[in-house]
Order: sequence, then structure tokens, then C-alpha cells
Amino acid sequence: MTRTQQWWLFTSVAFISVISRTAAAPMKVMSAPNLLRLGRPQNIFVECQDCPSENNFTVGISVMNWPTKSQRLAHASVNLNTANRFQGFGEVEIPADDFIRSPNLKHYVYLQAQFPDAKLEKVVLLSLHAGYIFIQTDKALYTPNSKVHYRIFAMTPDMKPVERDNMTQMDASVAIEFVTPEGVILPLDPVALRSGIHSGDFQLAEVVSVGLWRIVARFQSLPQMSYSAEFEIKEYVLPSFDVKLIRRSSFFFSDSKELHVDIKATYMFGEDVEGSAYGAFGVIHQNQKKSFPSSLQRVPIERGEGVVTLKREHITQSFENFTDLIGSSIFVAVSVLTSDGSEMVEAELRDIYIVISPYIIQFSKTPKYFKPGLSFDFAVEVLNPDGTSAQGVPVAIDEAEVEGVTSANGMARLSINTLENAGPLKITVRTKNPRISAERQASASMTALPYRSTSKNYIHIGVTTAEVKPGDNLKVNINLNKQDNPENDVTYLIQSRGQLIKHGRFRVKGQVMISMTLTVTKEMLPSFRILAFYHPNDNEVVSDSVWVDVKDSCLGSLKLEPLKLSASYEPRRKFDLKITGDPEATVGLVAVDKGVIALNKKYRLTQKKVWDTVESHDVGCTHGGGKDSMSVFYDAGLLFQSNLQSETPPRQDPTCSALRRRKRDSALVNATTELCESDDSSYMDTNDIVSRTKFPESWLWSDVKLPACPPDKPNCETTSFVKKMALQDTITTWRFTGIGLSKTGGLCVADPLDIVVRKDIFIDLKLPYSSVRGEQIEIKAVLHNHNPEPATVRVFLLETEHVCSAASKRGKYQQEVKVGASSTRSVPFVIIPMREGDFNIEVKVAVKDSEQGDGFRKTLHVVPEGILIKSPLTITLDPKNEGKDGKQVQLLRSNIPLIDIIPNSTTSTQIAITGKKPKEELKNAVTGESMSSLLYQPSGCGEENMIHLTMPVIATTYLDMTYQWEAVGVERRDEALQHVITACKSFGTTPLED
Repeated sequence: MTRTQQWWLFTSVAFISVISRTAAAPMKVMSAPNLLRLGRPQNIFVECQDCPSENNFTVGISVMNWPTKSQRLAHASVNLNTANRFQGFGEVEIPADDFIRSPNLKHYVYLQAQFPDAKLEKVVLLSLHAGYIFIQTDKALYTPNSKVHYRIFAMTPDMKPVERDNMTQMDASVAIEFVTPEGVILPLDPVALRSGIHSGDFQLAEVVSVGLWRIVARFQSLPQMSYSAEFEIKEYVLPSFDVKLIRRSSFFFSDSKELHVDIKATYMFGEDVEGSAYGAFGVIHQNQKKSFPSSLQRVPIERGEGVVTLKREHITQSFENFTDLIGSSIFVAVSVLTSDGSEMVEAELRDIYIVISPYIIQFSKTPKYFKPGLSFDFAVEVLNPDGTSAQGVPVAIDEAEVEGVTSANGMARLSINTLENAGPLKITVRTKNPRISAERQASASMTALPYRSTSKNYIHIGVTTAEVKPGDNLKVNINLNKQDNPENDVTYLIQSRGQLIKHGRFRVKGQVMISMTLTVTKEMLPSFRILAFYHPNDNEVVSDSVWVDVKDSCLGSLKLEPLKLSASYEPRRKFDLKITGDPEATVGLVAVDKGVIALNKKYRLTQKKVWDTVESHDVGCTHGGGKDSMSVFYDAGLLFQSNLQSETPPRQDPTCSALRRRKRDSALVNATTELCESDDSSYMDTNDIVSRTKFPESWLWSDVKLPACPPDKPNCETTSFVKKMALQDTITTWRFTGIGLSKTGGLCVADPLDIVVRKDIFIDLKLPYSSVRGEQIEIKAVLHNHNPEPATVRVFLLETEHVCSAASKRGKYQQEVKVGASSTRSVPFVIIPMREGDFNIEVKVAVKDSEQGDGFRKTLHVVPEGILIKSPLTITLDPKNEGKDGKQVQLLRSNIPLIDIIPNSTTSTQIAITGKKPKEELKNAVTGESMSSLLYQPSGCGEENMIHLTMPVIATTYLDMTYQWEAVGVERRDEALQHVITACKSFGTTPLED
């Protein structure tokens, strides 16, 4: 052989050696959520990367009980072949009946994937999460002695209605309780859910605690997890108009001269208010409200609009050092009085912050790690000082010439190129609003750390938008920094709501960028993660993930609309409501007076609240990326196990750590009021005027079942139902709300429908919430004329027994007044209630030379003199020492002297009892952590070995029986068993099967 031939042979051998070292062997993979749910189907992902195309095989997936592996709890098989690119999902369901649901116990299982030549196994934490409970009340505000209507919607973790248990043939049950502001629990009987929904009501007492109440609901199968809704109880009278305060700016610069706040006053039936407003400003500083006395002002309200102004000197007259107020919140309080003085409505606006910069920049949804040599994509969130999203704000990165603009949700996606050998990367982002000076721009910094890879191979996922909606096509770019091998399999997984929902693979042949278009489906609500990985060699897996937000919307559909559209409707007239939604959905309806909403806009169940609750149970803990390949999986809420020494650590906590989401003519005619004793044929007889008497604050509390698809359209997307009804007597705007529940579309909160109910001429009666017996009060009948011409009307006050008024002893009292076109006028009456109780006060109005008229009857609640007294008493219950025969009788005496009780008045006594255990629970002296020191390898001579062997045996048995392996690490059980096996072999014996 010549020297040239020897050189070529040596070169060929060396080349083959290099190829054999760099070519990646087939990799068997098992991946799944690292928190498996009991009683719910779960997708387990298995695949073989870089497998020879001729090898088709079956993978068996098993779930074994932990720690003994004595029972197989679930099983599935997946056939991997060329057609499915050697990857697939196996569905398993772990029976919930095999586990004790206790808040103090953590349960694990073994998840196994049996390949022909390899067995993959992971210890997986179980989630006891039974689903979600959403609570709806008919309104957010109640008076004492009223009835609270509520609905319970129970959903599975995959947002399906909770159905009857197939094993027990019993409906799922929910425990419900009402909690007072003092924390007193009022439990109700458990209720069975039919198709995931239950409607009920709760009667409030006449003497009841005012303040914020809660409805708490729990699955009886999992009582330690509760869901709640809030409502408020107070004494109030519904306003006839709403006042909105609209800030022109959400901030006040430290050197600003003025702040303007717009006032908008509108009657509930849609007309503008005429009158005046009294306004004053103040500041919330160090958790205390302090007003600016010099800011008190009176401004006109014309065509429903007005403006109040805060001047800088108003502040400096109360606070000498203005800089002390930076960061504090300005508030404005406004009272709007109608032009006739019949009614005053108050409103308050807060959260106008005194700032140096008008923006706040946050990196809350930004990955903490970057891939050296690849672009680093991240999202910044820009907020206004009050915490709302700042839209359309330009932002830029100091370290690079990169700019962006925030979208409607305040998010802006930015990208920066990185160096191959970069260390920690400091990024500073600042706003670039051209309308404000440089010193007022906001800035924020973060430091991203480099992803760790032994081979310097990296993969990066980039998306083109910060928020998507169902039906969008999202462009996804997967970038590799280099290609060591001629070909590689790159796998991607998509996860949402704790479930793997899609998988795919690309065969990469030298290229370093892969582009794909992903259609966003409703399965991906409210957000999803994309994770991609490959293995460049036998010793490493390279991965990346990205979190994508999906715009809140329904899984299904639900729409409320009038069958016949009209600008307004008359009271007591027929109204047809068309409901369109998912076939066979159950829709809960309610109509609420917008006056209630004006008083309390909180506590309403919305689609956003639904998805916020679901998002709070996300198994993932970051918004993408990780410090290394296995952290990418773990932080995304996934486990990973392969035959090439790559695996994620076992999860031991179901929650994430702290690292972790127009004016009308004011033609009021100046006319004198005169007493009319004689009848006049030009007016309607009062007997012919039907009074409006029904003024519920909410109604239509009912459930509607939508029809199934017709036979000729078995796969229809929606069906409709028409609900026929008569509108109530109230002149107002009714807000109709519908919440649908279906097997296909989950829970859907429809957009509210507003229906205006009004008359051309009507009368309203202003009564207080209650009056005191024998007390003289003035009530006002308010006349509304929406006709383009002025009207002469006669107002009648009817006689009421036990109420002294001008109508007493004569049946009725009347006045004739003139009301201008498109205006209002009030007519006052003085009355004196003579007895306590409820009495009907009735007024009527007739229009001269017209068939128009209206009547209004309302109940006046009369109470005796005096105030409610509460007498708290603390008692220690100790029947053993303080009682007799195991029973303790306690005599309760109030601290209210009899001399203070008003004569001839009714009294009532209510007793509320709440208690707590006086002793702390004893803690175990022996804990799982104390067993850690006993898990060691026995050694020594035969006798010493035998003595030491008892230690890991005792520790293993104790930790098995008390479910405390997480205290020392669940992965250490296999280590402990191996210690026992090794010690037994030293005796020349074989231990029994575990």
C-alpha cells in the first residue's frame, strides 16, 4: 500500500468517526402534563425521533399506583409508524375513586411508556382539581328583606358541564353557603346539579348586616377548594338618572396647571338631564382621603353635560410640598341636581394619579432566558397609572434601534439580536410618545440570562403578534442557530388548559429556519403554549417554548336580540326576546334595571372573569423559555422523559413558586299652581288611568333550553328560541343578560342587551327608602314631558289610610301645572305616616285635551323611632366542665336597657353565632423530613449490615404509609429500594418483589 493510499484510508476512517460521533441516534420520548388530573382524559405524547422509516411498532402507556406499582390504573396503546411520523397521543383516564381527596395529602402515580427496546417511567403528581364553579346573582345590590337569586354553573377542567357520575349514577352535588360581612357562615343544604346548573334563592331578613356578602360554593367531593361571588346589601333608593365622570387624562403631571373631568348625566330611559352639579376634588394620600376645600364649585349641566376643573392652586393651598403627593391618587366627588330640584345623584371618580411619567412599563410576560446568537423576542406591557392598558404608545429599546407600538391590550412585541457568546443581557425599554418631553417618558430594565447548552445548539420560537383570536392564522418561526447533523427531526407540541392538544414534526435537512401557519382554535382559549425540541446528539435535547394570549371569547356562541327592533318600548307591552346559541344549550336569563348598575357596577359575571379563573389554574409557570432544555418543559407544565438520559425533575407542588401572571329647548312655562276642586271634562277620569305598580329591580330570572338541530340540518352551529314576555312597569333601560351552558360550547356569557322603556308623558314618585312614624316628609311627583309641545296636566294624590296628607278625608287632592316641551317638573306633597308598616302612596297625572295619562303607586316603608342595636357576647363552650350530662345551657342577656325601648313599638331579636377552636392542632413530632437521614446504603459486616438495613426499610415503610415522599424527594424511593436490594444481595439472598 502506498503512502497516498494510507493517507486516504486514514482520512476516510477519521471522517466516518466524526460522522458517527455527531449523528444522533433514535430518541424515544414520553411527554405529558406534569400535573395529571384525576377522573379526566389526559393526552400522553410518545414518539421516536430519527427512527428508521421501516420500523413500525406499538407503544404501551400505563399508569401504575405509587409507590408500590401493585395496580395498573389506566392503559392505552399507540401505534407509531411512517404515516403518523412516529408520534401520537395516547389517552388515559385515572379513576378518582382510587384516591383519598384530602388537602393534606399529595398523590402520585407512575407514568410508563413501553417501547420495544426501552421503558420510560416518570413519577407524576396528581391534581385533585375537580373543575370550576361560577356563580351568578341576579344583581349586585340588595336591600334588607329582599330575595337573592343565584345560579351555580359547574364545569369540568376541560370546560364541559358537570354530568351525572357514570359509576354511581348520581348527580354531582355542590355545597353552598352565604357568608355575612362579619364572617358568619349560613350554610344551605347541598344541591344536586342537573347538566351542570342549579338555580336557587336566599331570603334576606328584615334586620340584616349591611355590607359585602359572599356566596361560597364547593364540590362536595373536594370541599377544600372553594369558589365565591360577592354582592352588597345596603339601604338605597334607585336613582332615575345615571352620572358618569369621564377623565380626560388618567394622570396629573407634577407641573400641570389644570385637570378637567367631564360630567355626563343621563336618565335611565336615555334622555339627557338638565340641572347643575356641585363638585369637589381631593387626594388619597397615605391611605387617607383629604379634600381640597377651595376646589368646591358649581357648574351647569346642559344637554346632560358639564365640566369640573381642578387647578394647581387648589392643591398647593392644602399641601405646601407638592412633591410629597407624587404617586398619590386624585379623586373627584360630584352631585348632580335636576333643574326642578326633584332629585340629586352622586358620583365619585378615583385613580387619577399625580405622576412624573404617565406610563408604567412591565416585563411580566417576558421570558427570562435568551438563546445566544439568535434573536430574543419578548413582550412588554405598558400601563396607565391606574393600571389600565395603554394603547398606541410607541416604545423603543435603548440597546438597539428597535421600536414598536402597543396594541389594545397594552402589549408590544419587540425583538433584539444577540451575540453567540453573550453573557447576561440587560435590556432597557422606554416610551417614545412625541407629545410629551423626554424627562416624562417611562423606562424599565430587565436582565435576561443565556440559555445553557453543552453543545452550543439552540432553538428559538418566534410569533408575529402579542394577542390572537379564534380563527386567526398565526405565523410561527422556528429558528436553529446551526445544524450539526445532515438531518434532524424537530417536534412541536401545543398545550392549553393543562392538556396537550396538538403535535407535529418537521424533518430538517440543513435549513436553520422553519415557518408554519397555525390556525387558532377555541381549544386554545384563554391562552396556549408552543414548545419545540430536537436532539443534536445522544447527550442533549434542545428546546424552547412561547406563550400566546388569546382574546377572550366564548367557546360556543350566544346572542340576545329583540325579535322586532325599536328605539324604545312602552311598559306593559309585549316584548319578544330572540335567543341564539349552541344547540340544546341551557341559557339562564335575567333583566336588571340600569339604576342598580349605576349604583354598583361590580361583581357581575363576565366572560373575562370566566377565563381569568381558568387561567389561574394553568399548570405552566412562566411565559416561555427556560434556563436549559428540561426547564423549558418543566416551566411550561410538561414532563419529559427519553431513553437518552434527558428528563425533567418530578413536580411536587400543584401551584407555581413566587417566580411565577345635546340640549333640548328649556321651555319650562312659568305658571302658577292652582287648586282645582271641580271636575273638568277636558281631563281623563282618574278611574280610567291605570297606575303602574310593578317596579322590580330585576326580573325574568328563568332558564331556557335551546332546541336541537333540525333533521334537515343535523350539524347546525346554532339554533334559536323566542321568549315572549310583557315588559315591567318601570320607565328605565333594562339590561338583559344571558349565560349559556352547553356540552359543545361550555360556558358563554352573552353581550348584554339594553332595552329602553318609556312613555311620552309619565310621572315618577320619589320616596325615601324608609320614613319614621309621625315624621313629616316631603315627597315629589316628577312629571316628564317628552313631547315637542308643552302640556297642561293635572296631578292627583290619592288618599292612603294611616297616612295624613292633603288627600285625607277627601279621597284625592289635585293640582294643575304646566310642563314645558321636552322637560321635567316636580310637584311636592307633604305627608305624615301615622303607623309603622308598609303603605301604598299613589299619584296620577292626566293631560288636558288628551287621552294621555299615567299613574304610579309605590310602597312607603314606615319604621318606629329608634335605631338598631347590636350586642356582641363572647362565650366559651365547654360542656364537659361547664355543662351537665354533656350539655351546656347558656342564658343570653342583651345589654339594651328596657327604658331605651320605645313604647308601643314592635321589637325583634336575631341571634347569629360563629365560633372557632380555642386550641391549635397538634403537629406530628415525626415528619417526612426527619426520615431523610435514614435513607442510606447499609454497609459493614453481616451483623452491622443487618442493623443498618432496618433504617431504610423503616423509613421507606413510613413514607409509603403517610404519603410524605415529597418531603425528601419522590425520586428517592427508587434509591431507597436499591439500598435494600444491595444490602440483601450482600447476604447472598434475593429480596421479595416490591
